[in-house]
Order: sequence, then C-alpha cells, then structure tokens
Amino acid sequence: MAVKDLGGNLILNRDAINVECLPADLIPHIEVDISPLKTFDDIIHIKDLNIPSAITVLEDMNESLVVVTAPRSEEELAALEEKVEEKIEEVAVETEEKAAERAAAKAEEAKEETTPKKESKKE
Repeated sequence: MAVKDLGGNLILNRDAINVECLPADLIPHIEVDISPLKTFDDIIHIKDLNIPSAITVLEDMNESLVVVTAPRSEEELAALEEKVEEKIEEVAVETEEKAAERAAAKAEEAKEETTPKKESKKE
C-alpha cells in the first residue's frame, strides 16, 4: 500500500455521503477498503464502495473519496513554513494597523464628547 510502502499521506476528501433508502435498509456505516491504493495515482471513488442495492447514493459516483499523496521533500516543507510565517506577519501587521485605527477613532469620539458645544443665541 502506498501509505506504508511509499510513505505517502492518506487524504480523505469526504467522510460522509448522502444516501436515500427505507429506514429498514439503512446501515450504520460503509466500509472503505484502502488496500487498492498501491501508488500515488490510485483513487477510491464513490462508485468503488460496496453499497447495498437497497440504498441509493445521492452523490456523483465519480467523485473521489480517498487518495494518497507523495510525502513532501525537506525543501517543500521549508517553503511552506516560510509562506506560513509570511502570512502570520501580514496578519500581525494588519491587526496592528486596525488596532491603531480603532484607537484613533475612539480618541476622536472621546474628544468630541468632551468638547463643549457652543449654543447660538437668537436676539
């Protein structure tokens, strides 16, 4: 199997499917045999499931459920980590800017509330 033999990552695209049947025909779960996943090109589709004939699947039968992806190289992991760090920095900068904007808005509101209002007198 590609996970054990090739060090791949098992990816579950879905963990549930919509079905239709009579209450007496409903089953608690559907077993998924992942032993056919011998290479990174192998895919288990909904149509590959062993579903009783009394149950109608309400999904695209060609949709993939399970795949195995190749493990990432050290370079790929380092690049992903760098992207994550860049995103964290972007979020931190945006958060600081928004906090500064909120503080300025609150200061302006406080200033308006404490500034005495001039009343005009009609003569």
